[in-house]
Amino acid sequence: MHADYRRKGIGRQLIESQAEWARNHSYEFLRFETLNRHRPMAHLALMAGYDVVGTRWDSMRSDLLIQFEKALIDELA
Repeated sequence: MHADYRRKGIGRQLIESQAEWARNHSYEFLRFETLNRHRPMAHLALMAGYDVVGTRWDSMRSDLLIQFEKALIDELA
């Protein structure tokens, strides 16, 4: 993302909208991966309540991917 658009809440709005859509469609978890070098995305995930659940090596990019997960059921309780 271009630096002019960072820290304006756009990512937060997108991640919250995704979780709302998933909850409304009976999803129990959200999972995604981001490259280790994309630190702003990792920070956004942590601030949005995602947990780091693993890593994997992406041989095509020669880089580490961080795996994030968030339980949606716990949010309803």
